[in-house]
Amino acid sequence: MVFRDHLRITGTADANNTVKILNNQNQLIASCGANARGAFSVLTTSPPSGTYVLSAKSFDAAGNFSKLSGSRSVTMSAHSATNANNFTGLTGGSS
Repeated sequence: MVFRDHLRITGTADANNTVKILNNQNQLIASCGANARGAFSVLTTSPPSGTYVLSAKSFDAAGNFSKLSGSRSVTMSAHSATNANNFTGLTGGSS
């Protein structure tokens, strides 16, 4: 068995915005930039085993921010046959 040591989070936001990934306690988990088409992807260190609820919020260069995306739940396991989890579908677009 290979320990799962990363979590890849992907989704869409407004083009060229900064995206912040938050947990259900509104704590920052990761931050990355959306590309010119609005796609984002960030590879994070995985949290300990358990179930987590994540959401996204995006910010433009002027400091305007989107409403919080819908939440997505992910369950992490201490053991896995792969090195990375892919977690997709977070959308943090304009409000």
